[in-house]
Amino acid sequence: MSVKRETIACILVVFAIAPVLVQAAAPAQENDMRPLADVDIWLDQRSWYSFYQTQLDEGDVIYVDFEVTSGSDIDFFICDGETYDLWSDGNSVTVSVLHENVGSYSTSFSVPSDGEWRVVFYNDNWFTRKHVEGTVEVRSPTSPSSTLLGMAGLGLLALVIVGIAVVFHYVGKRTKTRKQVPEYVQPPSQQAHTSGRVRTNYCPHCGQHLRLPNAQFCSSCGAALGPPPDIL
Repeated sequence: MSVKRETIACILVVFAIAPVLVQAAAPAQENDMRPLADVDIWLDQRSWYSFYQTQLDEGDVIYVDFEVTSGSDIDFFICDGETYDLWSDGNSVTVSVLHENVGSYSTSFSVPSDGEWRVVFYNDNWFTRKHVEGTVEVRSPTSPSSTLLGMAGLGLLALVIVGIAVVFHYVGKRTKTRKQVPEYVQPPSQQAHTSGRVRTNYCPHCGQHLRLPNAQFCSSCGAALGPPPDIL
């Protein structure tokens, strides 16, 4: 019964901690896409539209995929919030990504610093209104700390499995080697006859062979033997 209880307890422990360890051990992947915007906009003459995220972390990746479905080409660029404010006020600026006169485009941009970042679609045409469709999305890359956490989780999971295997091996080995000390029972040849008053040359208490037929005490267990009865 004790072996079964130990086995069941180990199995329950494994089932209890396995989900946590598996989650910790799973290699950290890029987070699910965070839609920043579904692009479906009309750009009037000499106008622009910007999609922005107020707080991006260094290393975040902006994915842009768009197509001009009505009108001619447009200008497209990515910049930080401060640069955007300067540009919208009419100042000349240097942006991080710039593509002019494009009808369709797909790109990814790794954010170099924390803060606000803008994705801008600009129609510089004086006469034509343009329609743009696409997506703007953000992903957060795998961090070194999450990778180390995954490796630590895998190591812990391996240690738990090895520990449980050792426990099972020890319990099984102990069960096989455990011996119950048998209680001594005199063989029939050594037992005294109950139908007569005959004392054999063996101790009735421990079965030790009596070298002296008239011995009063057993030389092995020390039990009193008493005088030998009359032999019938």
